[in-house]
Amino acid sequence: MNCKKYSGVEVFRVKAMDQGGYYGVLLVNWDSKNEASLMLDLVLSGISPASYYNCKVTDMWFPSIFYVANGLYEVAKIPPHGNVALMISCKKPGQ
Repeated sequence: MNCKKYSGVEVFRVKAMDQGGYYGVLLVNWDSKNEASLMLDLVLSGISPASYYNCKVTDMWFPSIFYVANGLYEVAKIPPHGNVALMISCKKPGQ
């Protein structure tokens, strides 16, 4: 990919191969000058089966855990030409 011609955020996801029941998600900001933000829809991206599922989001670069109950997760700051790495697992309420 030619970074000079593409600006914006690209989302990559992969399902855990170790039967861990989680997805690895990488958000890449290809813009070299501007910080980016993104509202990640966990249902549309195929991470959560439904918006009512409870999802646990772990930031891999700055270890912190967030819980999402509405299917949306806001990534407020992706540095210029940087990335955010997340580990996300979703469960049906009551499980």
